[in-house]
Amino acid sequence: GAHTWEFQNTRTGHWFHISDRAIRWTDGRIVRLEIATDITERKLSEQKVRGSLKEKDVLLREIHHRVKNNMQVVTSLLNLQARKITDEAALTAIRKSQDRIHVMSLVHETLYQSDDLNSIAMKQFFTRLADDIARLYSASEKSIEYQVVADDVTLSINDAIPVGLIANELLTNAFKHAFADGRSGKVRIVLQKMDTGTMELIVSDNGVGIPESINPLESKTLGLQLVIRLAEGQLGGTFEVVRGNGSAFHIQFGSTET
Repeated sequence: GAHTWEFQNTRTGHWFHISDRAIRWTDGRIVRLEIATDITERKLSEQKVRGSLKEKDVLLREIHHRVKNNMQVVTSLLNLQARKITDEAALTAIRKSQDRIHVMSLVHETLYQSDDLNSIAMKQFFTRLADDIARLYSASEKSIEYQVVADDVTLSINDAIPVGLIANELLTNAFKHAFADGRSGKVRIVLQKMDTGTMELIVSDNGVGIPESINPLESKTLGLQLVIRLAEGQLGGTFEVVRGNGSAFHIQFGSTET
């Protein structure tokens, strides 16, 4: 059989693809037949491509890092503005805007730390998001547990941002309202790939539930309106509310797992 290998002439700098094979010569001896092909041009092209890819990777990471930092600057400016506002409704609106900016910043931070700039590990993202929201609403003091189920699921940044914003609104509602009477409970967030090829996001809790008199699909609150518009408009999916033993929000959308 043939043995192939690559060799660089250190004097000329030229690269060669070598193929060695043992053959029987006309006089019966076993001799070595070696064929060397000059591949210098191919090697130079490969080095150029690798260098270009490395530069682009560094550039993309820097862009995501700067975007995250710029969002933090916007959050800080809103914080300064909030100090001058006395109207409670306006102050609440600014705080919620800061939370939504934080979600987008967190997406970029997760991507910046990822080995693959084309995908975001959603379990890592959801865990960080749930940690932040739980800390904000003192979940540990209220004995509210939370679970993230999104093993090995990754999304592109185009889909991770709307999914992240949806999760932020629904998790915030759960921690803030589902256990308002001081009861303990559990919040669960699931992102899974269905047999049909679509993705499903479920945010559920075993809290007080949504009163029958309220139809979430006709809610006038900005948070739920944002969830519905992101689910149906940006993700091209469906939005469903399931009542009973708390509440569960189901969002299904086209498969964009990377």
